[in-house]
Parts: sequence; C-alpha cells; structure tokens
Amino acid sequence: MEVIILQHIKIEDPGYIKDLMLVDNVKLTTIELDEGEKIPDDLSKFDAMFCMGGPMDTYMEKEYPWLKEEKKKIKEFVVDLKKPYLGFLFRLSIIR
Repeated sequence: MEVIILQHIKIEDPGYIKDLMLVDNVKLTTIELDEGEKIPDDLSKFDAMFCMGGPMDTYMEKEYPWLKEEKKKIKEFVVDLKKPYLGFLFRLSIIR
C-alpha cells in the first residue's frame, strides 16, 4: 500500500499513525507544501491520501497560494480517482 501525505507545517505530521503504517510496511510519500514541494501530477499510484492540519484555513489562498493547487489535487483524488481521503482539520466541503 502507498499513501501520500500532504503536510502544511513541519510539526503537523501523522505522528503515531505514521509509526503504525510503517510497522505495516505502508510506503509513505510526504509532500511538505509549506516548504515548496509539489504534489505529483500522477496520483493514481497512491492508494490513499492523508491531509494534515496547519495554521491556515482553506480560503486563505492569498497567504498560502499553494492551497489552490492542493484543493484541485484533493478533488481529483477523491472525485475522479475515487480513492480514500482522510483530512485532519482540513475541510473538504469547502473545495469547489
């Protein structure tokens, strides 16, 4: 199994859940959006997506311009690819 993790700030990682997934040999790919890392174009290889929390809200695209692309990629993953998504304090309902 391969999981992509979208991280918004260094201290907001999956913590204990990450430890459990590693014990089960889940391959994790962490994208640190606040560090300028880009979400891969091809998301089809991932089995699930985790989206971690952070100091921003989903409407704060001016302050965090990468939010716009992130929301597009989440929508693609969930709606188009029909794959599971787990968001921690990141509201999918606001994504258009």
